[in-house]
Amino acid sequence: MPLEIGEIRVNVPRRYWVPLVVIASIFSVALHFYRAHGEALEFASQAIRKSAAIQRRIGDVQEIRLGILESYKERFVGSTMYVHMAVHVAGSSGSARVVIDLRRVTGVWAIADASIGTESIDLN
Repeated sequence: MPLEIGEIRVNVPRRYWVPLVVIASIFSVALHFYRAHGEALEFASQAIRKSAAIQRRIGDVQEIRLGILESYKERFVGSTMYVHMAVHVAGSSGSARVVIDLRRVTGVWAIADASIGTESIDLN
């Protein structure tokens, strides 16, 4: 079964498709596990739980999770790490999708920006 990418044509025999899909799936799950248990999400979770703005909107925070299809990007510029993520936050009276931009400079995390929908919120 040929796979065409622009001008490049690659023939991948059918017997290799299943192992390739299994390897890609395992890699995706491992990457999600790394992101869902990393420093950035831990810092963001603490800030979300302490936020009066989020508590007013959805009540006491009960669950914060990074969905497998949610946005998560890491970028390094020198020794500074930038993280953009979207998390699902469930509370006692509702839920929301919170988009957060973080940065880590010399090991110290800070929230650069946070929003629910188009509304900017203060998590500092």
